[in-house]
Amino acid sequence: MIMVGSIVLPILTSVGISRLTASVIMLMGVNIGGMLNAGNWSLYINSLGLTQAEVQRFVVIMIGITFVGTLIYLSLQLYRDGFDISFKRTLLTIFSIFMFIAVVGAGIYGWNHFNLYQKFSYILDPVSDILLKILLALIVILFIHAIFRAHKYRAKKENPMHWTAIFAPILPLFFILVFKINFIAAFILGIIYAYLITYKKDNIHTLLKSLIEGSSIVLPAVVLMFGIGWILIAVKGPNTMTEEYMLANYGTTVWPVRDLMIPIVKQIIPTTGIGYVITFTILAPLALYRGPLNVWGMGFGIASVLLAAGMPGGAILGMLWSVGQLQGICDPTNLQNVWIANEMKTDVQKILYNTLPFAWVYALLGLIAASFIYF
Repeated sequence: MIMVGSIVLPILTSVGISRLTASVIMLMGVNIGGMLNAGNWSLYINSLGLTQAEVQRFVVIMIGITFVGTLIYLSLQLYRDGFDISFKRTLLTIFSIFMFIAVVGAGIYGWNHFNLYQKFSYILDPVSDILLKILLALIVILFIHAIFRAHKYRAKKENPMHWTAIFAPILPLFFILVFKINFIAAFILGIIYAYLITYKKDNIHTLLKSLIEGSSIVLPAVVLMFGIGWILIAVKGPNTMTEEYMLANYGTTVWPVRDLMIPIVKQIIPTTGIGYVITFTILAPLALYRGPLNVWGMGFGIASVLLAAGMPGGAILGMLWSVGQLQGICDPTNLQNVWIANEMKTDVQKILYNTLPFAWVYALLGLIAASFIYF
């Protein structure tokens, strides 16, 4: 995110977009992209007992809501920044984008529904195998080229930047997505390539400094992950404890902490679609500042209590994804919000005030969609 932001944000501001608008463009893009992160889906699948198809169905709905909302936000904000915005042309562009998405979606559906891969596998398998071998050969050539340049400039302090350096951030993605390499190994290979292709005398100090700074940047997130795990276990109970063990030691098959919270939670669980929408729309700001509805705070702990109290897992999914829009875009405690605010020399609270009305509407629309599906 820092790598992309360091490139994109100056470009946006150089064409006249205000620092605040550029910051929000980045944050809304990160939010939409984050919803497509299939790795995050496993949290909901494992914690709420849902299938990937159930999670994916609601994620697609939320992406549609936030995508349209983001286009509307950008049109209004760019107009406020002094750009000559043609709303007719904007609507035409939005329509064209949705038609493109519809065509791609129809193609993917037809490909899967009619099992086209199996029908043409005798052609596609050899072709894909050849393409993978060509790609692997190109990667090997890149590494050989990097080693050659490192040897060439080993005694010099200057190394003219070569265009092949742009592959440094892309290589790990190829290793992970195409060759299914362990992500840690893939990033190490990417670091080695970046070090070699930009090699100059005493460059090892730059590498070590980058590793230390990178570690310090992600350390708060790592510590936060530990905290989330502790809270989740405290509310849900250790996964290794059996019902027989809890019954023998605590006199109940439910983890005691959750057992104490269930009667309270049952009093506020909505039983109708309207109540669901109203309740969690009002409570949506509790997703901010690592509040109880923040999935990177107590969110999944509270979700386990709601699940044990009788709330459907799908409804909990819809609630967390919907109110999570406030956290994903607005939360001043997000690392990306803090970094972008510092980079753009704007106040992180100003970003909160600017985006909160839009994110709250996203949450409302998501809850309405969830109410139709799960109630």
